[in-house]
Amino acid sequence: MTMRTSWQFELPQVLILSGLFVWAGLLWANTSDVQMIPVRWDGQGNATGYAGREALFLIPLVALATYVVLRFAPLVDPLRANYRLFGEAYAIVRLAIVVALGAMASVIFLIASGLPVDAVAVIKAVLGVMFTVFGAVMGKIRPNWFVGIRTPWTLTSKRSWIQTHRLGGFVFVAIGLAFLASIPFRSALAINLIVALALAASVGLVIYSYRVWRTDPDRSLALLSRPADDQA
Repeated sequence: MTMRTSWQFELPQVLILSGLFVWAGLLWANTSDVQMIPVRWDGQGNATGYAGREALFLIPLVALATYVVLRFAPLVDPLRANYRLFGEAYAIVRLAIVVALGAMASVIFLIASGLPVDAVAVIKAVLGVMFTVFGAVMGKIRPNWFVGIRTPWTLTSKRSWIQTHRLGGFVFVAIGLAFLASIPFRSALAINLIVALALAASVGLVIYSYRVWRTDPDRSLALLSRPADDQA
């Protein structure tokens, strides 16, 4: 049995995925073998990487694989019983990822069609909205092996998991707003600064998860046991 879900979340994802493959197929039929399609840009919006028309199906395939993996991940998760506690938050995360991939694919498709698109601005907007959505629901996510801030300490302490994800929610929203605020700035420095801050925040959350774990009297000590302790 798969995890319970709702058509309000599944139908939009199926439509997005179907639309991406149809759009990619139409572009493929109208694109020559030698036409190069921009797939990477610098901070000023200049294309720095190109690929052949096979790139048209790259993001749709990634989006489909992501959808399938996340849709059925609860079936193989050792902590699958917890998904009923955050089913809506998990569904929102899945939908946000598919929408984000769909938006990024649309940028490539529009450029391949010869239409002018500010790729950097769109990508910043997509990342900003995605991080903000993640942050908004992060505090509702409960222990699992596929989504969230998974460290040895959040996975062995309920207190560490909950408190780290509550703090992580604020961090993710801040990162999302930073991406949105950087849209008017046409410089790689702005992106590099956000990435550096995001990495620093990630390290900080890992350290925080450990500090909370140390204060939890109900934490699991299984990861600290010596081999000799497991012998009969």
